[in-house]
Amino acid sequence: MSRMFLMLFLLLGVCVAPTWAQDDAKPAAEQSAADKVKAEPNNAATWNTYAGENFMEVAQQISQNPKAALAKLAEMEKFVASVEVEDEAAKALVARINTAIASFRERAEIAQIPIEQLEKKLAENPDDVSVINQYIQKAMGEIAPLARSEPAAASEKLAKVKETL
Repeated sequence: MSRMFLMLFLLLGVCVAPTWAQDDAKPAAEQSAADKVKAEPNNAATWNTYAGENFMEVAQQISQNPKAALAKLAEMEKFVASVEVEDEAAKALVARINTAIASFRERAEIAQIPIEQLEKKLAENPDDVSVINQYIQKAMGEIAPLARSEPAAASEKLAKVKETL
C-alpha cells in the first residue's frame, strides 16, 4: 500500500511539477522583442531584433497612416528611454535606434504635408534648403512606388519635380 502511495506521489510530481514551473511566463518564442530587451538590456542582438520589428512596422505605416507611424515612434522612444543599458555595444545600438527614430519621425511628418504646399513654399523661397529637402523626400515617396507598376505616371511626376526644382 505504501509503495502505491509513493508511486502515485512520484507520478503526480512528474506530471504536475512542469505546470507549476511555467508560472505565467511566456516561452521565449512567444515573448515580444520588447520583453526580450527588458530581460536582456545589454544584449545588442535583442535590441537589433526590437529595432528590426518596430522599424519595419513604422516604414509600412508612413505612407498609409503617418499618424499611426508617429504614435509608434513615440511609443518606441519612450520604451528605449526606459531601459538602462550598460554594455558599450548595446549603448551604441541604442544611440543608432534613437537616430533612426528621429529620421523616421521626419519622414512621417513630411508624409502628412501635401506636395502642393511644399511647391508653394519653394516658389516663395527657392533657396530654403529645408523645404528643398522636404520636397525631394516627399517626391521620392510618391514616385518610388509608381516606378514599377506605373512607369509613365512616375516619369510624369519626376518631370514635374525637375521642373519645380
